[in-house]
Amino acid sequence: MPQTDQQLIDSANKGDNSAYEQLYQRHVRLLHGYLYKRLGSAADADDICQEAFIKAFQKLGQYRGDASFKNWLFQIAKNLIVDHWRSQSKCTTVPIDEFFNLGREPITPEAEAAEIKSQERTAKQLNNILNQLPEDYRKIIELRFLQGCSIREAANQIGISEANAKVRQYRAIKKAQDLLKNE
Repeated sequence: MPQTDQQLIDSANKGDNSAYEQLYQRHVRLLHGYLYKRLGSAADADDICQEAFIKAFQKLGQYRGDASFKNWLFQIAKNLIVDHWRSQSKCTTVPIDEFFNLGREPITPEAEAAEIKSQERTAKQLNNILNQLPEDYRKIIELRFLQGCSIREAANQIGISEANAKVRQYRAIKKAQDLLKNE
């Protein structure tokens, strides 16, 4: 007869290594699937899944049973996701070929000046369009595309539902496209 999570936890706390293994096998697929869905990266999901189990097993003696083991484990994983996103937002990644200018011809001073001018024109055009958008449209565009927030993060920062954020984003893009056509 299969043991309950609580029975396995009790056994693990008494030093039964097979109880750890059974807890792991019982919950790893569900946790990994959840993490993959949230992170979109199998490698990140692998890392955080492993870290969640390590933390859970290290603190197994502190597990009080107020929530199910699964919920407790998932809460640990959620906290690790938050830490992951915080660390990701602090470091900028640059594709290696861009860093080393691989596959590009050496740029001449004239071409560099033209590229800078083009970028300045684009930035000016973007600022002009953003300034013409209503405040609520501009905010969603800035959060989503300039700051790289997910739709959920943008909705939370603005204080609206995800569905509202999606609608607002769609309308903001449509309005921006109309403004761009009229320039």
